[in-house]
Amino acid sequence: MPESMWIDGEGQSPAAGRPLIVQDPATAETVAELALPGPRDVDRAVAAAQRAWPGWARTPGPERQRALERMADALAARAQEIGEVLSREQGKPYSEAVKEAEGAAEAFRYYAAECVRPTGYAIPGSKASLRDVTRAEPVGVVAAISPWNYPVLLMAWKVAPALAAGCTVVAKPPPETPLSPLIVGQIASQVLAPGVLNVLVGGPDVGEALVRDPRVRAVTFTGSTATGRRIARLAAESFTRVTLEMGGQCPALVFADADVERAAREIGYRAFRNAGQICNAVNRIFVDRRVADRFVAALGAYADSLRLGPGLSDPEPDLGPMTTAAGLERVRQHVADALAGGARLVTGGQVRSDLPGQRFFAPTVLEVPHVRLRVMQEETFGPVAPVLAMDDMDDAIGEANALPYGLVGYVYTTDLATAVRAGEALEVGTVGVNNVGGGEVYYPYEGYKDSGLGWELGPGSLEPFVHRKHIRLAV
Repeated sequence: MPESMWIDGEGQSPAAGRPLIVQDPATAETVAELALPGPRDVDRAVAAAQRAWPGWARTPGPERQRALERMADALAARAQEIGEVLSREQGKPYSEAVKEAEGAAEAFRYYAAECVRPTGYAIPGSKASLRDVTRAEPVGVVAAISPWNYPVLLMAWKVAPALAAGCTVVAKPPPETPLSPLIVGQIASQVLAPGVLNVLVGGPDVGEALVRDPRVRAVTFTGSTATGRRIARLAAESFTRVTLEMGGQCPALVFADADVERAAREIGYRAFRNAGQICNAVNRIFVDRRVADRFVAALGAYADSLRLGPGLSDPEPDLGPMTTAAGLERVRQHVADALAGGARLVTGGQVRSDLPGQRFFAPTVLEVPHVRLRVMQEETFGPVAPVLAMDDMDDAIGEANALPYGLVGYVYTTDLATAVRAGEALEVGTVGVNNVGGGEVYYPYEGYKDSGLGWELGPGSLEPFVHRKHIRLAV
């Protein structure tokens, strides 16, 4: 039975773990059997991180930089191996899984450079006899809680900046996709000093134990808004810092002057990629009525062109399965609710019974009559693209902002003034104008409203993991 924890630089078994069977969602075949860690194992992991923290915090910046570069090199060297494991446990196509592993390596390389950037500064003293300087000091042990849709990449987005800041980390990948993050833990055992990065798979009980532990001084989390609220409440008891990236329900606006075919193709890509299981997926589409028919036809054709299958198939598919049975059931319920509420099914709408595993949901396009449908109000997190024709695109902006979410928004127009006005009006942390990119390590990634607290990535993203100390000298 493979290890389900890497603590203090060693693969370990839980104190009393219940069995965890990891299945390939594409075929329902068993990939691995693990023993699932519990709260007692959290104490061991946090204790290891606490012991390692003083030495790691004192490690000179250039030395930390070299260590994170070694992590990046090792991840890149094993990207194909990680990709194969990730494809089997999560379901995404192999090339996308390899790209995810390479993205994790890129994150470690980006934050390796941050280890040697200036983090303090001098301030002109209020008197000639005073000298005032600041320094950044790591807060201590960090808990990094990451989800199953991008388990390697999102883990790296959290772990790498915390390590660069001089913190030690306990990372908790999810039980749905434990195997690929555990490879990261194994790599860390070979590259980093014992206890600097500890990885233990776990469910909500492990996450709660981490957040409650008073030795944990910062928590960084990606997941649902409901879980984020719970974390924030628990962390408040000990004034633990939190960074939360939560639900999306991301809107796309297609104006009458847009390149409609391009908009449909790119919005379709962002709506259906990874079977729609992505935080910044397009979840709601508002289209000027004058071009709505063209857009819907083009989006439906794009959906029909996508090939589904197990991620390791040859030729490679465009989309894999839904990772979890619960996720598949949510998609079914949202589609059924939309159809009962008057939506027109353009394409898709059902599980592909001709494929193994019974979790391949056909890319689905819906024409919806109003916003009072679950698919327009709640994050589906599946391959469903609801389209609402709008007479007034100012009303579309209002509808886009009406929900308590604000992660990413997308705008398609060829008019510069429209792009600026809509981009500034959307209450989201990232706006893509005539593109559906974003979510790269170089740029800040922040959710507004119920989509987030604090930000990840880009310049300044080490701030949640450091104290700012002011030192005043009389000379």
